[in-house]
Amino acid sequence: MPKTSNLSVDERRTLFLNNKPAAFLQPAKLHAIHLPTFERQGVKLSLLRLDQLHPMVSGNKYFKVFNHLKSYLKQESRLPVASFGGQWSNHLHALAAICQSLSIRSIGLVRGEAERGNACLSDLRAMGMQIKFLSRSSYRERYQADFLRALEHELGGVFWIPEGGSGSAGALGCIPIGDLLRQKGMDVVAIPCGTGTSFAGVIAGLNSSNKPIEALGFSALKGCGDDLIKSVNETLIALPVSDASIQNWKIIDEYHCGGFAKYPQYLADWVESFEAKTAIPLDPVYTAKMMYGLNKMCEAGAWASGTEIVAVHTGGLQGRRGRPVAPLGTKETKHGNVRIGTKS
Repeated sequence: MPKTSNLSVDERRTLFLNNKPAAFLQPAKLHAIHLPTFERQGVKLSLLRLDQLHPMVSGNKYFKVFNHLKSYLKQESRLPVASFGGQWSNHLHALAAICQSLSIRSIGLVRGEAERGNACLSDLRAMGMQIKFLSRSSYRERYQADFLRALEHELGGVFWIPEGGSGSAGALGCIPIGDLLRQKGMDVVAIPCGTGTSFAGVIAGLNSSNKPIEALGFSALKGCGDDLIKSVNETLIALPVSDASIQNWKIIDEYHCGGFAKYPQYLADWVESFEAKTAIPLDPVYTAKMMYGLNKMCEAGAWASGTEIVAVHTGGLQGRRGRPVAPLGTKETKHGNVRIGTKS
């Protein structure tokens, strides 16, 4: 987000409305990754560093909430914005930061009971987000209209943003990411997937490429490949994308590493090795599994020599504070297979 500390609230909101996600993307850099597996196969791998875009709103989060918040501001609503997420939610963290910048009241509906000493929850409160905890059983009702109406009645009316900023509005904001990747002229694009929202936007952005670009979405969830394919197809229908580009993508669901937010020891060891070689931190829920999967696919000979791959780092690094990931340059403590997060 542009620096707005010296602007009035109205000026900040006008600047947001007149801005475009592509402008937020301008500082993003491609970082060449040198790993033995890829160099042996003659495959070029780069990482699009969306994690470096903003200290509080990193990765793909700004792009997914942009059009939701744009709709809110155009309505000139005085209601608070409300959304769902886990206790270490990158989505809620970014949403709270943007709402604070725009002087928008925000409410986070958080799954489970409060974790003592949770740095993310402390950040949310410091940024002015009101937090309401929901039991796990109640949280599962978050897509039900009756449940949302009951929450609205309790909270006094809200403007809902879907969990993670999902849906066609979220995907529309991610099209510039695909647009940027298309201009780089690579052969393969890879991005981690939860709901498939960002992936659908990237596919749409790749649409007008003069050469075929294969788009790979790496599922972070176990056994959800068919659901992801359905979700991406439904989202693409609502986006400006041709039938031709819709054919050139696939979901990779072999590298969830045991299921959503699971972080087995073999993945922890691989991430430690990757970070030691590259000095690039990975988030353990999404980007780590994508990079691990790409390495395994390359090892198996998935691509010919000369293939150029760009993977997208979707941020999420603030959540490392609550997860068993060693800081760069330190030795990982052995921790087995543990749960480390939530889908948002």
